[in-house]
Amino acid sequence: MLTCAIVGYGNRGSIYADLLGEMENVRIACVCDSNEKNLRAAQKKFALSDADCFSSDMEFFKAKRADCAVIATMDKLHAAHAVEALGLGYDILLEKPIATTPEDCDKIEAAAIRSGRKVLVCHVLRYTSFFRKIKELLSTGKLGEITSVSESENVAFVHYWLSFLHGNWNNSEESSPIILQKCCHDFDILSWLLDRRCERVSSFGNLFVYKKENAPEGAAAYCCDCRLADECLYSGLRIMKKDPYWLKGYYEDMELSDEGVENVLSDRTNVFSRCAFSGRNNVMTDQIVNMWYEGGMPVQHLMSGFSADGRREITIHAARGEIYGYMGAEEVKVHYRPFQEPETVFDLTEKSAESGHGGGDRGIIRSFVSYLETGEKSDYLSVLSDSLMSHRIAFAAEESRRCGGKLIVL
Repeated sequence: MLTCAIVGYGNRGSIYADLLGEMENVRIACVCDSNEKNLRAAQKKFALSDADCFSSDMEFFKAKRADCAVIATMDKLHAAHAVEALGLGYDILLEKPIATTPEDCDKIEAAAIRSGRKVLVCHVLRYTSFFRKIKELLSTGKLGEITSVSESENVAFVHYWLSFLHGNWNNSEESSPIILQKCCHDFDILSWLLDRRCERVSSFGNLFVYKKENAPEGAAAYCCDCRLADECLYSGLRIMKKDPYWLKGYYEDMELSDEGVENVLSDRTNVFSRCAFSGRNNVMTDQIVNMWYEGGMPVQHLMSGFSADGRREITIHAARGEIYGYMGAEEVKVHYRPFQEPETVFDLTEKSAESGHGGGDRGIIRSFVSYLETGEKSDYLSVLSDSLMSHRIAFAAEESRRCGGKLIVL
């Protein structure tokens, strides 16, 4: 029986804990979270004693309490928590981003080497049916040499509004830049699919719409006080009444009704009640990253927070054909197009629906447990040494953006 500690029982930590708890050979042994409500919810779900529940990370890390640990705390805490866990002898599943600075990434890598423990990073896209199918098709070599790649991370408008405009990731100084927090997934999957090293990076980005100077005349500081709330496209009241499930993720006791949304957003201490044009956020709504991979391969990534729904799209051009793919909430398909041959379409929608991130959440949990039990490293595993490249690209992209698109050599 593999025992597991959960450090950070928020959105991601609770998802991983639930998936681990479903496995016959795994037991959730203890939980650490500074939020008392989260802690008690975990205690009830996994039948834990008071002695197995910790509100203080300092108290939790006084001893080793399980075989492995899931580190799913806020981004800036990852380095301290991962280093502590590795020092105690935990194997760890580390939520992305690995850390928020290159120096902290190096600290975690050094701690992993010293301890000899296993570290798997939550780059869940590798474990999806969608990207596995693309990897499989590329591995046949039938399309010949890859000539270029374009890929996009279309962040759902509601998701950006909730998490990056108002929520925990609205300030890159307090959390992390969106190109790291959101798109290290994309940089990891691109490097994994291409099996090449990125050599150079440049990037441009902007924060559109959500600025003080764009506020409509007469807009109030809080949506609940605003006479424009019923007509403003960016009003929290209007957005959350249409998609209340997003807000319920933060407020479990909220009723899924217009009245329930109004009750939550009438609290002026609630960050989600603020006007979208308050100017509190400094993370990009749109950013493009240009990459040059070894062998002379140009690769482009686009991130936008103005998408009708969350989805990823990719086009891989090759000397003898191309692959186009689309991974959304409602449809997941890969189009395989060798030149002068019939197109083959792989519909992976059903396979992708078994868990979040197109099935990747369940896939990484299964791979993590198997990796700990057998020690075998498959090509799909997102181990620390491999995943660090995605972060180096993200750090370089943010540096380039801040310097007006300066070319950064990795």
